[in-house]
Amino acid sequence: MELRRICCESDSSLLIKALQTNVMSMEIYGIVADINELILAFDSVAFRWISREKNREADMLAKNCLADEQVLYALNVT
Repeated sequence: MELRRICCESDSSLLIKALQTNVMSMEIYGIVADINELILAFDSVAFRWISREKNREADMLAKNCLADEQVLYALNVT
């Protein structure tokens, strides 16, 4: 898609604070490390907190993807 500038929104204030300040708790260290690796592909990246109400659709999509991934993993293990 050749995007060079993006703005990412999350309803996790802990995650947004960690990304904006580069100070994180151990419980989200892996997530922040992965995001910091991915942002290297962009010229500009902004992180913004949004309310859970406004993030409901994205949250449901992410949960469905995780559930599908767990099913695929279980099928591959057996």
